[in-house]
Amino acid sequence: WLKKTLSITTLNELESKLNPAIFFRINRSEIIHIDKVSSYEPYFKDRLAIKFFETKNILYTSNKKSAQFRDWLTNTVK
Repeated sequence: WLKKTLSITTLNELESKLNPAIFFRINRSEIIHIDKVSSYEPYFKDRLAIKFFETKNILYTSNKKSAQFRDWLTNTVK
């Protein structure tokens, strides 16, 4: 449904169409919404474990995205 509606073929294309103030790509396969993030904590090898409201799922940043994620969250939530 989403793919047909937005004519998106790759995650890179989707990322380019989303508002970077509220969406962040944490790794090669996942983009998250800022309002869903409840907390994060250090994880193995410079990665971060991200916890979300309303779910027990935990997602992990790539080690290359960890610093960018912290900056994004700090600069977006004021």
